[in-house]
Amino acid sequence: MSYPNEKRPHFPLAEVKAAARGRWPAILAALGVDARYTDTRKHQPCPACGGKDRYRFTDHKQGGGFICNHCAPDGGSGFDLLMLVSGYDFKEAVRAVAGVLGMGGGQPAPVLAKAAPPAQETVRDEAKRQRLAALWGECEPWNGSRLIADYLHGRGIPYPEQLPISGDLRLHPRLAYWHAGRVIGRFPAMVAVYRDTAGKPCGLHQTYLTVAAGSEVAKAALYEPRSRQRLPAKKMQAVGAGSLTGAAMRLFRPQNGLLGVCEGIETAIAARYISGVPMWACGSAHGLKSLVLPDSVRELVIIADNDPNKTGIQAARALQRRYSGKLDSIRIWQPDGIGTDALDVLAANTAKGYLKQ
Repeated sequence: MSYPNEKRPHFPLAEVKAAARGRWPAILAALGVDARYTDTRKHQPCPACGGKDRYRFTDHKQGGGFICNHCAPDGGSGFDLLMLVSGYDFKEAVRAVAGVLGMGGGQPAPVLAKAAPPAQETVRDEAKRQRLAALWGECEPWNGSRLIADYLHGRGIPYPEQLPISGDLRLHPRLAYWHAGRVIGRFPAMVAVYRDTAGKPCGLHQTYLTVAAGSEVAKAALYEPRSRQRLPAKKMQAVGAGSLTGAAMRLFRPQNGLLGVCEGIETAIAARYISGVPMWACGSAHGLKSLVLPDSVRELVIIADNDPNKTGIQAARALQRRYSGKLDSIRIWQPDGIGTDALDVLAANTAKGYLKQ
């Protein structure tokens, strides 16, 4: 969209969001998004990273919401979906939606949807890789201060500083938290690098922290400035669409071909503390299910979350099936309590005095 010989109009985000509410399927269709991606009745492949049924359009609160278990496990808005499918940045997406709605006066402005980027690594992917590498370079060793150790201790892990956690876990002293195209604050963050099966960095996992009264370190409580809706304290950044599929955060070094895998970072560290098995974290049930193991792994231990909907055990069994007959042994462990994981088991045992703090 161009505005020759006149100043480009400014569209306040709140006004565009209000005007778009309840109209997202039509807006997205006008901008070239296939109608199947706005069908709320079924799960299907993600328009960005594929898969089988990891994507669903929810239109949450009529805001164009969607969830992809890989690209956006915490969910996204209609603007996020437009950026994911068509390659817009946030400002371009807002302008495009405003154009479809005819904001700024007159009839709806003509909008040409951008072509989706090709599946292979693009120039944008390379730029993202460089930005993430720069962010990683700003981080400090995870045990260079007490912050991460105190956070993990507060989650129920005794003496985390005594564990041989790898350098793939770091601390960022003041990491920007971006939301809706702007920074709403800077916080210390626990940052872990995702590596693909060849060991190449392909993304980052960020857990934003805060130091509360009494010097207690916990996950940051973050809220959308206007609506006061809770925002996720954890974020994942991938180099490109699909680049985290098969990848993991290598928190401990495999020993003699033995490796344990699970979903969360804290769960992985707890499982290592309990069992002594070197652990990798996959970030989510989908990450666990899709993990690609190095050829050096011969014995696999899968630590499954005991989710009420059985997502954790289903992901563990899917990984087990993929490697059945290819490894010397595969074992699955899951806690008994519904809604618990290895971290909950460790924290409960510590609280009961079975383990020393």
